[in-house]
Amino acid sequence: MTENMGKSSEEKAKEIFKQSKYRMRDAGSEFDEDSFVKWYCDQKMECHYCGIKEEEFLDAYKESLKNNVLAFREGNRGNRLEVDRMNPKTKYSSTNCVLACYACNNAKSDVFTYEEFKS
Repeated sequence: MTENMGKSSEEKAKEIFKQSKYRMRDAGSEFDEDSFVKWYCDQKMECHYCGIKEEEFLDAYKESLKNNVLAFREGNRGNRLEVDRMNPKTKYSSTNCVLACYACNNAKSDVFTYEEFKS
């Protein structure tokens, strides 16, 4: 549940790629593991939409687990920033992907484009 905390960016990127490769393949992706790891490691570790830093979001995540608040689903969601496609109808690529906190990514879903969600 909190096993992603304390890992290096490269380790997290490899884990995220491994967990997401089938979803990326099905949606279309320009990433292979090496290009995804490079892209991920070049990102600011903050939500592209609300600006919360990963560290601050992880504090909220840990607090919710400690207090048994059901704000987050256990498992692979909520314990790190997530990869979001700005335009959900196009493929995963370095120009279409951003990092988003669980709350923003869940709210945006695959329903809204970047422009729609930002407004």
